[in-house]
Formats: sequence, structure tokens, C-alpha cells
Amino acid sequence: MVRYYSIIVPLILIFLVFGISFGHLRDSHGKYEERAILNAQNMGIMMAEETRAYFRPIDVTLLAAVDQIQLNIGKEKLDNLFLDRQLYTLERRVPGLNLLKYADASGNVLSGGNISMNVANTEYFKGLQSGANFNMAISGPLRDPDTNEWFLVCARRYVLPDGKFGGVVFATLKTDRIISQLFGSMLQISSRDILLILNSEFATLGAFFNGRESREIIGKKMAFDDFVGSKNLTSSPNVKITYTVFDQNKRFTYFNQIPKLPFYVVVGLNAEDVFSPWWKEVIFIFFIDLLLAALISFIFFSHYRSHRKKISEQEKYQNDLQYQAMHDPLTKLPNRLLLLDRINSVIQLAYQDKFKVAVFFINLDKFKTINDSLGREYGDQVLREIALRLSDIIRDPDIIGRLGSDEFLAVCQIKQNDNSNLNAQRVLECLRTPLQLGGSTQVLGGSVGISVYPEDGDNAEILLKSAELAMHCAKKSEQNNKVHYYLREMQSEAEDRMLLEKRLREAIPNNELVLYYQPQVDLRSGTLTGFEALIRWNSPVYGLLPPGRFIPIAEETDIIKAIGYWVLYTACKQIRDWHELGYEWLSVAINMSAAEFCNGETVVYIEDAIKKYNIPAFCLEVELTESLSLNDPEASIETMHKLKKLGVRLAIDDFGVGYSNLGYLKLFPADCLKIDQVFTRGLCHNPEDRAIVNTVIQLAHSLSMVALAEGAETESEARQLCALGADRVQGYWIARPVPPEDVIPMLQKARMFDPKLLMPTSERLKVLVVDDSSTMREFLVEGLADLIPVEFLCAEDANEAMSIILSHQLFAIIADNYLPGQSGVELLAQARKISPAVLRILITGTPNTQLLREAINFAGVEHFLSKPVDLDHLLDILKKAMLREVSVVI
Repeated sequence: MVRYYSIIVPLILIFLVFGISFGHLRDSHGKYEERAILNAQNMGIMMAEETRAYFRPIDVTLLAAVDQIQLNIGKEKLDNLFLDRQLYTLERRVPGLNLLKYADASGNVLSGGNISMNVANTEYFKGLQSGANFNMAISGPLRDPDTNEWFLVCARRYVLPDGKFGGVVFATLKTDRIISQLFGSMLQISSRDILLILNSEFATLGAFFNGRESREIIGKKMAFDDFVGSKNLTSSPNVKITYTVFDQNKRFTYFNQIPKLPFYVVVGLNAEDVFSPWWKEVIFIFFIDLLLAALISFIFFSHYRSHRKKISEQEKYQNDLQYQAMHDPLTKLPNRLLLLDRINSVIQLAYQDKFKVAVFFINLDKFKTINDSLGREYGDQVLREIALRLSDIIRDPDIIGRLGSDEFLAVCQIKQNDNSNLNAQRVLECLRTPLQLGGSTQVLGGSVGISVYPEDGDNAEILLKSAELAMHCAKKSEQNNKVHYYLREMQSEAEDRMLLEKRLREAIPNNELVLYYQPQVDLRSGTLTGFEALIRWNSPVYGLLPPGRFIPIAEETDIIKAIGYWVLYTACKQIRDWHELGYEWLSVAINMSAAEFCNGETVVYIEDAIKKYNIPAFCLEVELTESLSLNDPEASIETMHKLKKLGVRLAIDDFGVGYSNLGYLKLFPADCLKIDQVFTRGLCHNPEDRAIVNTVIQLAHSLSMVALAEGAETESEARQLCALGADRVQGYWIARPVPPEDVIPMLQKARMFDPKLLMPTSERLKVLVVDDSSTMREFLVEGLADLIPVEFLCAEDANEAMSIILSHQLFAIIADNYLPGQSGVELLAQARKISPAVLRILITGTPNTQLLREAINFAGVEHFLSKPVDLDHLLDILKKAMLREVSVVI
């Protein structure tokens, strides 16, 4: 009860504190919002009044000028000189007013001396002439072409004595005067607030934002939607104050028309500045709440902790005794007694809820060796480490325990859509992880037996025994890190495997093993360079079996050594036979597993086979998988050097499909690097495979190795390999593996294929132009075709371009950056992986720093062209590149 009290009460108090604070902050937020609305409205009204006050004397002056003109027109003789002086006097009364003139009903300006001007086409004249506007007319913002300054025209109409339209009186007003007058020092606003004066067409007459008067946007038209946001806070006739987004800032915006003037006033208060004090209040209150929450938690948890200390020592002692009786003292895991009890409990639960239970019997390998050689202290360290690892990978509510010695037990619930094999693999990975013991690294491994309730037993004892039997079956396989399930068919499968192993042991004395030979051909000349020997088992019971059916079983036993020696001696004998027929140049490659190669007798047997059949050592090539460097790299490299001293050639097989250890590869004294068929078969349709093959070929050549590609099945793949610089090829396109008697016809041929098949169809350099505009493609091709000796290929999108890149050896690619579906930079980046030497040119209409950086770093672009393309510049780029190409060839 005290425990729940110590948790619930402080939580209630903490929620209460935060609730009060939240209510206060919500009310405070509303007050800041109301204050901002009021400030924006007041400032807008002040702006409107100031604007009206500014234009009132201008209107009075225009009315006075109208009176003067009408009085003068009423006289018998019009005195223009007198009238000009009167207008000039009126003009000087208003600061900033210029060119107070008048025009007749046809728009001809009558005042101003020699000034000849007609204003009949102006909007203000038309409006006053039509009689639609009897008030002061104000034009939109106009720019003086001579001074480049903005100004307004203010005008009023006058009438003749007969009441007809007589003309207009007008004056100009520089907008700079308006900005200085209205935005001088009348309002205190922040640097992120805005003030705008707009005319009836929403053109800007004056602006103040970014903390200064802005003359750059005079005349710029605004959209009505710029001032009407998504959250309307208040609404009244002709007034909207909104919480909106304007020039990427949220604002409280006042927007209204100025009475009696064709102007609008806009006041926008930045929301971040409005709520900045409120956020400081939030931070302060949140900090106080945290302190109060910490204080409340400390008080109640201290009380709970003091109560827990009152547990009697006798109860603690009894708990300790019970724990020691049910747990292993070394690893602290449940012991056999507790495990059996928990297994029975899980079985009862499984019976009720209809799920299965898997029991994993785990046995460590090499534990006895470590215990005997390094001592019991290190043995205990191993057990503790394995116990920790197993505890980490076992899920809750699964169980892990130690039975004794080097045996552990895991009990896992298998419910719907679960997979116990996944757990087994995690156990094996745990056992395979290296251990650091006494300054050395040790890899234990282990064997796992699995039994499942209810199939294999209905109580803990039976399941435990079934899992132990399965574990012993895994042990007998003579390979570490094995998993076996307890199955009724286990005995039958074991017998079948033992029968296959027994017959495999009899295969060599019964002459059932045969060697097939697959030719290896030089890509440049088409001539035969040698063969790879591939083993087959011609069993009278199973038929002709490929190596994948029986070599794994052989590698699990000592049979692999006998098979390896048989392959070695048989291949050397065959080399001798072919040499005696006059083919002294012929060589044969044999495969050798890591188990064979790391055997200390390997060099002795190879040397004996060479001497026995009296063949040149260089005619024998040993193919090794790169993975053998992971087992014992120092011993492997030492054996390689010994074979090289004999003169035997070495090849690295299956490069790239496993753990490619480049650090050891540079130390291998190999003569040949074989490209796996997995990559060869993707050359014509997969840019990534082509890039990998190209990289492996370059790596082989840089290490002074021959690059041999396996698995070439089509002429297209062979042509791609030839273009990438591969030296030799092997695959079904040349020939399938054949028995020795079918090799002689191949040896009698001058070439295995005509090398002209792999030569390019044209000796001219090829340039690919990629642009979705047919006009641009024709412009580039027709503009350069007669000026440079190259063949142009065209594509309108990235997919078509990639097809051409994969099927042609290109000299250059000219690509527009804006392509449908994929950008030019992305296309050139893929082309860079496939053909690193191709010249890459990018066309872009709007180059920017980010685009240039990506094009150079990501795609390796060498030249940039802006639209419209300068053909002379492009021609110069291609010619210089062609000169470099010719110099490289020479």
C-alpha cells in the first residue's frame, strides 16, 4: 500500500502544479493576443489619419487653384501670365508639391511657358472628364524616366462659366516625401514589423519593413490574399485583423481603406515579437514547475525508501538462501532445479493458451581445451561471458540457465508467427563472437539441440533429454556451430547421410570421380589459354552429381583431403598427356578449399605431383577463395609464397561475393583475379554490376594481375568485358565443361571465336546528347556535325540515355540538367560509375552554387554550359578532349 501511495500521490500533485501553470499560460497568451490586435488597429487608424492629414493641404491647394482658374476664365481676356504666377504662389505653400499646372478640356497644358504637353490619355484626366469623380483624383505610382524617381499626380476638375467641363488642374508629388512624412518617427515599431500605403490597385506608394524605409518596392503590386490569413481573430466593416503569413513571417495584420482617399493602409506586427515576452514567461514557469516536481518526488520517494529499509534482516537472509539454492553461483543463472520447475510451469501455460515451447540445449566447443591450457580462471571467465551474451539475446519471458560444466539451457515460448530457428541462429552468432583471453583471441563456437513441446515430450525431463540427444547429433557432425532439432526422422536422415558419406569414401578407389574441363580464352585474340578442372561424381547409385551435392559433406570430414589430392594428381597427369600431344603451352587450374590449402602438407603434395608427371610448374594454377584469409591469414600467405617459389600460378576465385579483405589481397602473390559470374551476368542490364566489374578489373591491373571473368553466357557480355579491359573470359558462351576426350577438338582450333566480334562497330568517337527538347538536340548536333569528326547519339530522357551508355563505348556525354524523371546530375553520376573515363558536360539554365557543388562532387562534371549554349565554346571543349584522347592512345 505504501508503494502505491508513494507513486500516485506525487503524480497527482505534479499534475495539479502543471495544470495550474497551463491555465495561467493559456490566459496570458490570450491577453498578449488581444493586446496585439488592439495595437495593430490603433496603429492602422493613426496611419490612416496621418495620411489624410498629409493630403488635405494638397487638396485645399488644388481647390484654390481651381477657383483662380475659373475666375480668370470668366474675364473677357485670359491672362495666362497672371494665372501662372498665382499657381506658382499656391504651389509653394505646400512642401513637396511640384509643377502645379492646368490643362483645357482637350488635355493641352496651358500653363508653364514653353511646356508642350497633353494629359488627355491619363487615367486621372479621363476620370475627371467623365464626371465620375468630383473629388481629388490621385494617379498610381509613376517613374520619371530622367531621374528614375517615383511620383504621384494629384488633380481636380474645373468648369467653364456655362457649367461644362473646362479641364483639370494638377500637381506632382514625389513619393520620397510621403515616406519621409509618414514613416519618419511617428510610430515605434520593431525591425520585423511592416507599414504599407497602397493605392486602389494595391500598388505600393510607401513601405517600412526590415527596420527601415523601403523604396525598392515602390510601385510593386500586392495581392489581396497577402493580407487575409487562415485565422480570423476579429472582423468589422472594411477591417480585417488576421493571424497570417506575409513575407515568410506570421503577423497580426491591420488592412483597411483610408476614408475619402483611394488608399489602403497595412500595419503588420510580427507574431514572434508579440509573443516573445510570453515565451519567457513560459520558460520561467516551466522551470519553477520542474523544481516543484523534483521537490515533491524527492519528499515522497525518500519516504518510500525509508520504509523499504525496514525489511527485516531475517527475511533478506531467507531470500538469499532461496536464491542460492535455485541459481548457479558462478553465472547467477537459474540452475537445473529451477529450470525444470520453470519448464513445467511454461508447459502448463502452453497447454492452456495453446502455444508451443522450444528447449535449446547448448554446448560449448573448445571449452575443455581453454580450461586445461589457460587455467580454470579463464574457464570461469568464458562461462560468465557466455552467460551474459545469452541473457542479452533471450527475450522476456523466455528463460536461460546453466545445467553445469559448459552446458546451458534456453526455454522459449513459440507463439503464432514465431520462429524458433531465428533464436537458434542468434545463439550461434553469440557463441561465434571472439573472446579476449590472456591477451589472445579465442573463438569457441558450439552445438545446439532443440526439442519442442508437445511434439517431442510433455514434461520437463523428457524435453530436456530430447534436446540433449539432438545436441549430441549436432556434435557428431564434426563441424562447429551446428543446430539440430529432435525429429523422429533424424535417425533415417542420419543413415542416409552416413550411406552417402560411405559411398563417397568408395568413389576414389572405384574410379567414380571424373574431371571436366572448361576453356579459358584470351579476349583480345580469341585464343585458348588454358582450362579449369571441375570435379564430378559419376555414381552408379546417384548418377552424375555436381560438386555442390557432395563437396560440402567431404569438407565436413577428412574425405576432402583425399578428393583434393585426387584432383591434383589427375589434373597433372592430364596436363602431361596433352603436352605429349604437342600442346606444351597448355595450363590447367584446379580449385582448392581452405581446409586443403591450410594443411601443412599442401606444398609437399603439389611439388610431388609436378615432379611425378614432369610438367612445368607454371602450367598448374591453384584457385583459392578469398575467404581463406579469414581463417589463418599468416599461414595462407606463407603457403602462397612457397607455391610461387615452385613456379605454380595462383588465382583468387569468387572475388567480391564474400568478405573482400583488400588488406590481405595486396599481400597475396596471386597472378589472376577471377570476377564472379554473379556480376558478369548483370553487365548488360545493371549499371551497378558494370561498375563493380570495372572496379575489379582496374584493381587486378593495378596489382599486376590478370582479370578473368567467369560466367560469360552471351556475346553482349563478352563485348562489355572486352570494352572494360578484361583479359580473359570463361563461360557457356565459349563452351560448357566437357570431359577430357572432348577437349582435343578445341585444342585443334586456331581461335575459340573471331575477335572481330568484340570490336566496336565504328572507330569514330561517340558523343551522347541528352535533352528533352528536340530543337536543342538538333541545334547541338547540326551545329557540330560538320566541325568535328565524331558520331552523335541522341536521347530525350535518362532511361533512353542509360540504355545507350550500357551498349556503347562513349567519348563524351552532353546532358541538360532538367530532364523528365531524373536530373542530368543524377544521370552523369550513374555514367561516372559505368564509364569513369567519359567526358561529362552539364547544360543548365540557372546555375547556382549548390548545383555546381553536387555536379562536381557527386557526378564528376568537368564542364558547365549555360543556356543559350555557345557552340564555339562547346566545340573548343570537345577538340581539346579529343587531343588528349589521341595522345593517350599514342
